[in-house]
Amino acid sequence: MLEWAVIAGVAVLVLFGSVGSLRKIRTRLRDELARVDPGGAGLRRDMSLIEQIKALAQHAQRAATAVDPATFGDPLAARVEWKPASPGGTNIRTRKLVETAPGRLELRPSAGILVFGGVFLLVGLGVMAIGVVPMWTRGFELSPERLMPGLVGLVFASVGAGLIYFSARPVVFDRASGRFWIGREPPPAIGAASGPKSGRLLDVHALQLLAEHVRGNKSSYWSYELNLVLRDGTRINVTDHGDLQQLRADAQRLAATFGWKLWDAASG
Repeated sequence: MLEWAVIAGVAVLVLFGSVGSLRKIRTRLRDELARVDPGGAGLRRDMSLIEQIKALAQHAQRAATAVDPATFGDPLAARVEWKPASPGGTNIRTRKLVETAPGRLELRPSAGILVFGGVFLLVGLGVMAIGVVPMWTRGFELSPERLMPGLVGLVFASVGAGLIYFSARPVVFDRASGRFWIGREPPPAIGAASGPKSGRLLDVHALQLLAEHVRGNKSSYWSYELNLVLRDGTRINVTDHGDLQQLRADAQRLAATFGWKLWDAASG
C-alpha cells in the first residue's frame, strides 16, 4: 500500500507538473536513495522514475523491520537471528491464548482459521460430489469431463482438511510438568532436553516478537510471529498471524506467567 500511495502522488505531479519539475523530482529521489542506501543496492542511473519510487518504498519497508538487538540490553539478543523463523504467515488471526487449567496456557486455533479451512473443505467436497454423483447414477465410465471436478474438489478438500488438522494442534505451556510442547499429546520423556517441538520451561530465555512484510502476487500485508528463544540461542516458532495487538497481549501474558523476557521488535 505504501508503494502505490507514493506512486499515485507522483502520478499527480506527472499530470500537472512540467518536464523540468520531473527532472528535479528524479534528482531528489536519486539523492534520497543514495542517502538512505549508501551501498546503492538496486540503484542505477538508468532507473525510471517509478523504479526509483519503488526502490525507496522497499527500503522504507526494510527499515521498518530492521532490529537493533542492543536495545534489549541482553547479550543473548546479539547472538540470535532476527529474521523470521517461519517466513510467510497470514493476515488473519490464527491462534488465541487460553488458560485450560491453573498454570497451563495453550495457543489454540482461532475461529477464523477453522472457518477458513472449513470453507475450503466444504467447497472441495461439494465439487467432488458434482463429479462423483453423475458417475454413480450413470455408471462408472471414466472420462476427463467426469474426473476433472472430482480432482479439483479433492485438492480443495485436502487443503481445507490440512488447514484444520495442523491449526488444531495446540501449543501447550504447562507449569505442572515444567514442559512446553506442540501437539495434542505431551512428550513421553518428562526429563528430555528441549527440541524443535517440546522442551523444558526453564530452557526458555525470552519470547521474540517479529514483524514481516509479506508480498503476494496481487496484495501485500504484515504478519507477526512469536518465537521461543532458548538459552542456547535456538528459536522455536509457536505462532505467526496478522493480529499484532492480540499477539502482543498473548506474549505479554506468557512472559508474565512464566517469568520470561519479551523482546518486542514488532512496530505498531
